[in-house]
Amino acid sequence: MTAVNHAAPTDGHYFGLADTRGFDFSKTIDLELRKGEFVIFTDRVLHGAEPNRSQQRRAGLAMRFTTPFVRILRNIKPVVVIGEDRFGFNSLQVPPH
Repeated sequence: MTAVNHAAPTDGHYFGLADTRGFDFSKTIDLELRKGEFVIFTDRVLHGAEPNRSQQRRAGLAMRFTTPFVRILRNIKPVVVIGEDRFGFNSLQVPPH
């Protein structure tokens, strides 16, 4: 695994902040997906996509899981997936039915 440095975000987003000067782009892997396919990977994987030039919608979903004793500093309301939040550090989102 190659370590990739990044600049600290000023607005909570890391988009475009990876320093790829030491990255060997000849070793990249293209994952061209067909309808209904998806890929799961950790956010520590350097990843990206070319612009969507089709008329079809392309969607992405990011999920992060943590424990209730972590205070979330961004303007995000978490959902308790299992168990209960006994700490009350975060304003919780009501889960969907």
